[in-house]
Amino acid sequence: MKSASAERPFSRLQRADPLREQVYRSLHEKLKRGEIDPEARLTETQLAAMLGVSRTPVREALARLRQEGLLDLSPRGAALSSLSRTDLDEVMEMRLLLEPYIAARAAERSTADGVAALRAALAREVEAVPLRSPQRFAAANHDFRALLVAMAGNRRLAETASRFDSQLQTLRRATLEDSANRETVVRHHRALVAAIAKRDAAGAERAMRELMDRARVAVLALAPAEG
Repeated sequence: MKSASAERPFSRLQRADPLREQVYRSLHEKLKRGEIDPEARLTETQLAAMLGVSRTPVREALARLRQEGLLDLSPRGAALSSLSRTDLDEVMEMRLLLEPYIAARAAERSTADGVAALRAALAREVEAVPLRSPQRFAAANHDFRALLVAMAGNRRLAETASRFDSQLQTLRRATLEDSANRETVVRHHRALVAAIAKRDAAGAERAMRELMDRARVAVLALAPAEG
């Protein structure tokens, strides 16, 4: 396993909120954005040094992320969780229930500024489709999803969706290695933005449901066999 803690460096934290919460948010954001190498081992000592804190808030944040199913902990450090095929199927089932509803709520509550922000994120996705590395597409895709969830206007719904979304980061990164999958995302996001711009809740829900159906197929195609 790699000993490097992440593909992009962590920023040192400002001491305002409780440190354990700041460390948690910093790690969680990198997990959501797919910026932590699936092969990396995150150690308390390394993370504490990079974030400029003691090991105690790091340990507490890692334990919280483990409880949320995002990290596996071992004496060698923390690593992205390894989910079974059954786990992944259950996560995708939950996303199929949540994401279309979020899309419909976003359409009902859409604003001109919100639609413009979605279009800007979509444009960044389009620019990143032909690139060899999926990293820029993954970042734009994260921004698009974050904007969509914020537009839906339900904090608890957002927290629940974020939990299941974050659990898929390793496989999402793998699926986005294929430019055909990126093109599929862009196609459905175009339909989604068009529906949201018209405040067409049914159309937005339909576009997201179709995307989630395709995402489930792509994720399970890479899932480990069970036997």
